[in-house]
Amino acid sequence: MNITAIFVELLIIGLGVLCWLVLFVAFILGLKLDSSLFNISPILIALLTAISYILGIVADRLIRDPFIYLVEKPTRKKVYKEYYEQIDRIKKMSTVINNPLVPMELEKFVRANSQDLGRKIDYNRNRLRICRAWIVHFLLISITFYLWNNKVNVFDSIQQTWISLTGIILFAVTLYTAIKLSIDHQRDIIESSEIILANKKENLKEG
Repeated sequence: MNITAIFVELLIIGLGVLCWLVLFVAFILGLKLDSSLFNISPILIALLTAISYILGIVADRLIRDPFIYLVEKPTRKKVYKEYYEQIDRIKKMSTVINNPLVPMELEKFVRANSQDLGRKIDYNRNRLRICRAWIVHFLLISITFYLWNNKVNVFDSIQQTWISLTGIILFAVTLYTAIKLSIDHQRDIIESSEIILANKKENLKEG
């Protein structure tokens, strides 16, 4: 996996943490945030980037297990049920490499046997990780914004309602997208595995 892509991915995840963390601190201290907040020095930008990266690592790890349990496992079961014929075919075809494959091993198998298909799997996984983190971020940003504004009254009630509603809509859309991405990810793994095994079988026939 590309190191730069991982860094950017964790930075994007960490920026979400930074957003709701700033709002939470401002709520606790009763601070009114204004445009001067964005007038920061390059040194501070570098520091915030480093903090965002660290927060991204922590958030990604904490969000991973609940997401797998609540979203990935149910979607995986759905896809395995939908693709049971392909999975059975993969098990039979994998005898050509003297290593019968089970569904949970397919992602590693794809990465180990095809750079192009492996990159596609990694790209799908990157999008999924960002999306699953921002499900939590949009929810927490909406909550902390509501608490903060109720305390300091920067926006009137109508503006607050629209901003909070936008956050909730983004939360719902991101959750829906993450579920769809999880389904697509599992489908791609199965289809990619079948392509690789078919090619291996064809090569053995030619040899």
